[in-house]
Amino acid sequence: MAKASRKAGRVAKRAAKKRAPTAGRARAKPVRRTRQRAARTKKPAFRVRVRMYRQGIGDAFLLSFARSTGTRHILIDCGVLTGTDDGKGWVTRIAENVVRETGGRIDAIVGTHPHWDHLSGFYDAQDVFEKQLEVGEVWMSWAENPDDAWAAERRRQLALQLDGARRALAQLAAADDAQTRARAAALDEILSFNGPAPLGAARTRSTDSALEVLRGLVTSPRYVNPGDLLTPAWLPGVRIYVLAPPRDERLLRKMLGKKGSEMYGLGSDTGFYAGLMGRSLSEAELTPDQFAQLESLCPFEQSLRWSPEDVPEVGTLAAIRDRYLKEEERWRAIDDEWLLAAEELALKLDSVVNNLSLVLAFELVETGEVLLFPADAQIGNWLSWSNVSWEIGEGRSRKTVRSDDLLGRTVFYKVGHHGSHNATLMDGGLEGMSSPELVAAIPVDQVFANKSKKWDMPAKPLYLRLIEKTRGRVLRADGKGRTATDAKRKPDDAKAWAAFEKRVSIDESSPPLFVDYVLP
Repeated sequence: MAKASRKAGRVAKRAAKKRAPTAGRARAKPVRRTRQRAARTKKPAFRVRVRMYRQGIGDAFLLSFARSTGTRHILIDCGVLTGTDDGKGWVTRIAENVVRETGGRIDAIVGTHPHWDHLSGFYDAQDVFEKQLEVGEVWMSWAENPDDAWAAERRRQLALQLDGARRALAQLAAADDAQTRARAAALDEILSFNGPAPLGAARTRSTDSALEVLRGLVTSPRYVNPGDLLTPAWLPGVRIYVLAPPRDERLLRKMLGKKGSEMYGLGSDTGFYAGLMGRSLSEAELTPDQFAQLESLCPFEQSLRWSPEDVPEVGTLAAIRDRYLKEEERWRAIDDEWLLAAEELALKLDSVVNNLSLVLAFELVETGEVLLFPADAQIGNWLSWSNVSWEIGEGRSRKTVRSDDLLGRTVFYKVGHHGSHNATLMDGGLEGMSSPELVAAIPVDQVFANKSKKWDMPAKPLYLRLIEKTRGRVLRADGKGRTATDAKRKPDDAKAWAAFEKRVSIDESSPPLFVDYVLP
């Protein structure tokens, strides 16, 4: 008994010695990496959690996957539309929340396409992303690859279009006619997706700058193509299918489906751009190469054109000019009418950039459930999915996976382009999502979209069909109540709705920063 007592005493002394701090040295505080490990190894109460941030018209989704090695995180976009109240504050709070939730380490960030409402956070919250977050990988589409020659030509054309539209906007906004200025305001709303940089300013706060920040978070971003299958070693049990964007220029141009039958293409506006350049810059301001390019695009040689200063020297033209410029006749003037073609140009630009969206489908291998994130893909992008397939498995278990199969197993759908009418394909799209567990999520602020921007978001026919397909399980950034849905609608199945409610939780801050949906 005495021997056992002495042994117990020695054990107690060793334990006390371990607990005692070393003499002359303060106990070190745990480093951030320790907190990261704790955050990643704590067993969560879900298999997958989708966090939709509630900044309004803008995308930011944090996907968290519970694995045996810890929780893995993927952030898809981080942005908010120009004109949103406290937009920079919103994206900064989102970035800080990502840091807290991930313990300062995120496995992958996805940048879907170069629109400000998807990328602004990477610029406006740059310090948070660069100094407080360790990023494993960055994924973008082939369209953002600096080494892809075809993509570089697309970006050059898009930059030309954007510059042309902004030049037209500047001239329309300076017009004497109030109606023309109102059209300029409408054009400005369309261009707001491309960022806040005004014409002629140093474009530091732009989508290009945001993309550069995103690229710089890792040594080498990963640029993916439709048909790629991502199976990261750090995310076992998940297959990530890359559906788009397509390289088919015909599909990139397609903005509307058969019902609208309205098509917009690339490359037909070079003469319009030349006119803008000729009007806004003098010959002295142009380099010889620029002048030669401008000359080649104009319908008439410069020698055949009269400048306003030349007209008085031609007697017959002077009388016409004087009559045309009379103040009481200004309502007849058509000087600025040609500039309104910039509206079509801006719509085309918006459509093509949206059709360049990187589309990802996350498959949970064990159950076959799919989470679909199409960014702002419009009709041409959706139609391209039918041309894509993947081979999975080996030997006798080898099989081909196609987009219609993924759609049929989709249980979570991030609604495209904030619920606009042409960003969710019907046949071969929403109608193919046949899972009874389907839940949809719309990052939208309807009051802001309808009243401030005059946009139909979400489009009523699409929204009503989403309600039918999901039985009301449509999460909204501007949603109400315990489920951030349409509070006016009563569920038709109380038991199913109660199960849905258990999967949804709302951030308790004011205003609420996010809504979570989990697969338990």
